[in-house]
Amino acid sequence: MAVLHFVATGSFQYTVADSNGMSQPTFSGVLQEVLATMMNHMNSFIQFPTNADLNHVKGDFYSLGGIPHVVGAIDGTHIALVPPHNREQVYCNRKNFHSINVQVVCLQDLYITSVCALPRINS
Repeated sequence: MAVLHFVATGSFQYTVADSNGMSQPTFSGVLQEVLATMMNHMNSFIQFPTNADLNHVKGDFYSLGGIPHVVGAIDGTHIALVPPHNREQVYCNRKNFHSINVQVVCLQDLYITSVCALPRINS
């Protein structure tokens, strides 16, 4: 539950760990295990609509906002983290704190169809 709280709020590991009665290093280990497990199973639950479903999705989005041909809503956020020491610079974002950039796409009923979580890419 602490991991879900962390992901949902975008809070810091220390704050979530403390409010759930554990140390930050313990929470960091739990976070890594839970997220790895979620990533291993996400393709079973997170899928883009099939061609047969797209017209229904477009119709529902049109009913909600009046914009035609929409097949998903997209948003992103930076989730703060403690970076690995050997690759710390990869996780430093443009506001000079360490984070991972997360992008989520969902349907009109908030069903998630895509998740992408990456550190900043150096050019």
